[in-house]
Amino acid sequence: MKSDCFIDTNVWVYALLEARNDDGKQHAALELLRSLPARISTMVSAQVINEFHWTLVRKYRLSDDAVQDKVINGIVAFATTVLPIKVDTYIQASGIRKLYNFSFWDSLIVASALQAGCTTLYSEDLNHGLIVEKQLLIVNPFH
Repeated sequence: MKSDCFIDTNVWVYALLEARNDDGKQHAALELLRSLPARISTMVSAQVINEFHWTLVRKYRLSDDAVQDKVINGIVAFATTVLPIKVDTYIQASGIRKLYNFSFWDSLIVASALQAGCTTLYSEDLNHGLIVEKQLLIVNPFH
């Protein structure tokens, strides 16, 4: 059975940003990406790319060109699909937000993953082990 996964922004930040401390998150993020079987499609959304870019420019003070290189040669080169955020994604996210009390932005991530048919969402920001809509398992790779 095919089991697609969605990778949230924080995993990409840890994997693609030079290590800045000793907490082991970069190693864990890289190990996760390396360990995903070829039969699994890896999904991200336009939102993830936007959040990644904003985080690296604003928080880590990287140039736009440096971040664009990380997006193209890191995220886009690895991910199977970059999903758009559509009106129905927004509507589904609103329902997820009400039901699970996630932030709006996390709800958009979850809605994107569900709409893509993903069975696993790798994220540091959500409840590790939670199953959303009997389909999507939330896994914190740093847990």
